[in-house]
Amino acid sequence: MTMKMKPEHDQHVLDQSRSSPSLPKLLSRRKVINQAAASLILPLSLPMVLSACQTNSSPLPTLTKPGDVINLGVAAIDVINEYSTPSDAIYIDQSFNPSPASQLTDWVGGKLLPMDDRGNLLVTITKAEMTERDIQNDAGLKALFTNEQRLLVAVKFEGIFSFSHPENNRSAVLTVESEAQSSIADNTSPADADGIRLRVVHEALGRFDQEFRRQLRSASSNGWPLM
Repeated sequence: MTMKMKPEHDQHVLDQSRSSPSLPKLLSRRKVINQAAASLILPLSLPMVLSACQTNSSPLPTLTKPGDVINLGVAAIDVINEYSTPSDAIYIDQSFNPSPASQLTDWVGGKLLPMDDRGNLLVTITKAEMTERDIQNDAGLKALFTNEQRLLVAVKFEGIFSFSHPENNRSAVLTVESEAQSSIADNTSPADADGIRLRVVHEALGRFDQEFRRQLRSASSNGWPLM
């Protein structure tokens, strides 16, 4: 399935229905308008931040915001979603709108700009999960929070960026991971709870953006793949 990338409006409505994608999907392909060599795999996992235990919900600190548009030495960018939501009830990513996977796809479309007439970037989404655990029913979690904390929401992203270019058979592979989480207090309204969930997605996405940029700078040489 191929989709033209375009941003979605931020919505934070939690539907009751769930659907689980099965086969990998080509979500998007972007072309526009490359230069020297790099070939490496740089996996790194960003640390989690556990919100402080308070009587009210503890939203994340100031959001980590994505940076400016990144010019890449490729002619096209393809996005494939290989993540499938597990059947365990704690996974709510497919019932949250917009889903973490769709927001990560929008990040690719909004921040990565192909600027050469040759070369390709394949972005494979391997993880875009959102989980929600009941703190009061989990003895291990309950010991970390005061009684007023009801839920623990966490988002994890993982993506593989495979760059290729016909000139000198240049290639580079980056494996980027990020995560963020926050608690939701027992007295939080449904609207505010959805706001916290969305904020956690945005924080995980901001950290993903930062880690991608760090790895891209390290992998680039002589103006490629970062122009």
